[in-house]
Amino acid sequence: MKQYVLVYTLGLIALSAAGGVLADDQYTGLRSPYSDWSVFAEADHTDNVTLAPGGVADTIEMAGVRGGLYRDTGRLIADINGTVGYEQFQNHTFDSSTRGQFVGSLSYAVVPGRFNWVVQDTYGQVLGDVYAPPTPLNRVNANYLMTGPDVNFSIGSNFDLLAGARFAAADFANSSYVNAVNDQSLSAHVGLRERLSKSSSLSLNGAYTRIAYQGSESPAFDRSEVTAAYASRSERGGATVELGATQIKSDRGNLGAQTSPLARLMLFRRLTPSWNLNVSGSREFRDNGLGLQAALGGSQVLNGQVVPITVGSGSAVDLLLAGSLSRTDSLRVALDFVRPRTSIALSGSVQKDHYQYSATLLDRESWTVGGGVNRRVRPLLTAHLRANVTKRAPDGTLPGDRTTQEEAGLDWRVGRLTQVTLGYEHANRATDFGGVSYQYNRIALHVSYGVPEHHLAFQQAAPSGPMGTTY
Repeated sequence: MKQYVLVYTLGLIALSAAGGVLADDQYTGLRSPYSDWSVFAEADHTDNVTLAPGGVADTIEMAGVRGGLYRDTGRLIADINGTVGYEQFQNHTFDSSTRGQFVGSLSYAVVPGRFNWVVQDTYGQVLGDVYAPPTPLNRVNANYLMTGPDVNFSIGSNFDLLAGARFAAADFANSSYVNAVNDQSLSAHVGLRERLSKSSSLSLNGAYTRIAYQGSESPAFDRSEVTAAYASRSERGGATVELGATQIKSDRGNLGAQTSPLARLMLFRRLTPSWNLNVSGSREFRDNGLGLQAALGGSQVLNGQVVPITVGSGSAVDLLLAGSLSRTDSLRVALDFVRPRTSIALSGSVQKDHYQYSATLLDRESWTVGGGVNRRVRPLLTAHLRANVTKRAPDGTLPGDRTTQEEAGLDWRVGRLTQVTLGYEHANRATDFGGVSYQYNRIALHVSYGVPEHHLAFQQAAPSGPMGTTY
């Protein structure tokens, strides 16, 4: 993990030194350049640190640093965020460890308006087995790197020829799960885009990807796509709709080829000065890389714009299924209300995964519904409430489960750069026969010093996972 922390730190230093012109960011409402950083310390006490039917109590202590940076200089678009921390368990229930997360997207115009080079990296921890409790013993370091060029040639006054290529690699480092396999892919894409107006366009696109899994037991796949896409952007938001077809071929002749409809949707809309709507969804074949990027909350560069990955509800990559493609259908809807004293967030998502190339029946579907509210009760004191419910229903012999989480807390702003948060969380996981059911209560005290995180501007009340850091 140290190499990713080093890259993240050097990237922040280099980009902080770069100048930048002011430019609106359609997803945060803030302007470039801006950055944020903080150091933090946290102490959590839980009555069930092992997440087992018979709870074992322990206190978790953690300290770390977090930082984020956004720059748009005209030639360079960069969005970098990362956290690294050291945690230890007072009763030594688990070994002490260093944890970190990093999401970075860079797009550099080698020839402005003609030739861009894109680098994207997503690093963090995922669950080795999504049907086992999320303890440190079930944690795997994972990284997804993607890089390549984008080329744009104007044809006449209204048309553009778009082309590009990508190398991508999904790496599950130091994994003890025998079924966890890394993959690498090479892809190329080409498209013809018509500029309908200054804020909208229509395009025809084709893409080819070769996906190779580590190990001879996992077949390689060829994924071909043909789509038509419509994109628009305005002061109140933006949207991209892409429709077409995908064909999958495998090196193993007995698996054959399959053609399936393809759809992708991303919509951001300011309904009013206070209400914002986000909708995203897709039907596509996913490999390790796409699943990992979505699970870790990654971002991607589309037509020179850094946009977040919000498709689906995946919070983990199932390493048991990592050696095959999945046809994934997903939809997520989020509604945010932001006022000076109150913010509200509501979200819901549904996802279906179909592993048609797997020898066993491992298909599943899941849904998540959540909400939260922040209310400033005094000039320096804010209260928050959050709750969410997740249900997974797999086919075959794997157990289904239903998890509910409720959280309440107080955020006290002590001066301009210091914040103290006291929170309480309860979670209850119930599973079908053969699964592990548990519940826990948790109290956390979190102290941070630094500039608040800019990416929370539109999602101050959004429910995430367990509060603070997960163990």
